[in-house]
Amino acid sequence: MPDPAGRWGCYVYGIVGADGAPQDVCHGVGDVQVEYVHSGPLAAVVSAFDLDREVSLRADLTAHTKVLDWLAARTTVVPMAFGTVTDDAAAVEETIIGPGGDVLLDLLQWLRGTSQFNLRGVYHRERVLGEVVRADPRLKELHERTRDLPQELPHPELISLGEGVSAALDRKKADDSERVLDAVAPFVVDLRDRVGGDMDQVMNVAMLVPETQRARVEETLEQIAAAEHERMRLQLTGPFPPYDFVEGMPWVS
Repeated sequence: MPDPAGRWGCYVYGIVGADGAPQDVCHGVGDVQVEYVHSGPLAAVVSAFDLDREVSLRADLTAHTKVLDWLAARTTVVPMAFGTVTDDAAAVEETIIGPGGDVLLDLLQWLRGTSQFNLRGVYHRERVLGEVVRADPRLKELHERTRDLPQELPHPELISLGEGVSAALDRKKADDSERVLDAVAPFVVDLRDRVGGDMDQVMNVAMLVPETQRARVEETLEQIAAAEHERMRLQLTGPFPPYDFVEGMPWVS
């Protein structure tokens, strides 16, 4: 690691297998060149970090993501959390690789040959709300009786209709999500729920997809999207480093 004047730490991007560390050049946070801290079969991907520099969250997050994308395109990587900084290279071994060595080796083996893809499904609201009401005689009757009531008034039947529609919509989301995910499950290693969404969201999941099955996943989802396009929009993004599949790893922030 460089040792220029001033207060410098060690920024950690991720962990790779020592024999798979890329040899080409990449620059990370603060436009500092990426290096490696080797420890047995593992290597931490790091760069010197100026502790006195003015921090730009947007620029630093972009640089962090760029390095991980660069790594994921070349080898298997266990990403560290954004902003993981140690005192120096020795501390990387002591606080990250040392405590997590066996788990990191197992993770790298499990992740080998895979990438993360994110799948989000969103309802076309009016179409699906119509489905919900038409499918339930009670809701259909309540809808007819309250059609001309002012929506801003807390009428008991309007409240009952809203509660009934909400419950039925939750059941429909669960059914549609299960149906879509069951279709891709044979081709993925793992699925994880992701945080975030709105009332029209059906699913928001991360999928760990082997490269050998990527075409099958994409083809399956394209077929479902074509069949469901009038009522639900599916969005598949990726590949990404396996951010959602490395929870619980030791890191320092």
